[in-house]
Amino acid sequence: MRIRFNVGLEPEFYDSHSYAIKCLRLWQQEEKARNDESEVVLQRRIQFHRDLYLSGLFLHELAPQLPAMLTQTLLQDRVNCQTLASQLSAAGLSLQPAGENGLSDKQWQKLTAMLEEASVSAQQAAAVDLTEVEQQLSQLQQQMLEGQAQLNSVLANATENLVTQTQAAASATPAQDSQQAEFSAQLEQLKQGQDKLMAQMKSLSSQLAQVSVGALANNSAANDNSADTPSLETQLERARRVKSKGLW
Repeated sequence: MRIRFNVGLEPEFYDSHSYAIKCLRLWQQEEKARNDESEVVLQRRIQFHRDLYLSGLFLHELAPQLPAMLTQTLLQDRVNCQTLASQLSAAGLSLQPAGENGLSDKQWQKLTAMLEEASVSAQQAAAVDLTEVEQQLSQLQQQMLEGQAQLNSVLANATENLVTQTQAAASATPAQDSQQAEFSAQLEQLKQGQDKLMAQMKSLSSQLAQVSVGALANNSAANDNSADTPSLETQLERARRVKSKGLW
């Protein structure tokens, strides 16, 4: 069966008609460049126009208004998948089968809430870690101050006793010699206590340095993780793009 028809185009009024003529002429030039035999050329021409007509009929069967909508957007910068998808959507059609169009509105809201909750939890955890570090630093500083005060008190007492004993040395008696020995023992104990306090001070200083370094390392790691981890807005934007493509 043969069906013959003529197509009237008005390129002076419609840009889409002008673009269609340009495409048809280009196709004709490519066919001539093949240098096929006349019968082959005729068969290819028939096949070409038949495919165009039947594909348009297919679109018409999907939605009667769809071919006219696509005709109006037949422009060089509009011939792409996005245009096709938008026109299908405008005609009430979808490229995905029913039940596979992606997340429902409720599911989308739930996903958004989960991402926001995860972001808030991460921020709260970071704040708690920082608070603990600050408390540790404060405790160590307080211990150092107390140790320094004790050391100053011990040194002051030792100095006072040494002055007193030096003044009494000139008129020392056997009993005073015994007191002098006792004082020497006390002074040795004070010296040992001083050494112990100094060791504690060094230990506290070392702990303070370790905590400070650890805090800096944690902050650095947190900054690195925040740079590598997409923000909530970025995650939501990616989810929106996936949702719009119907990949869920």
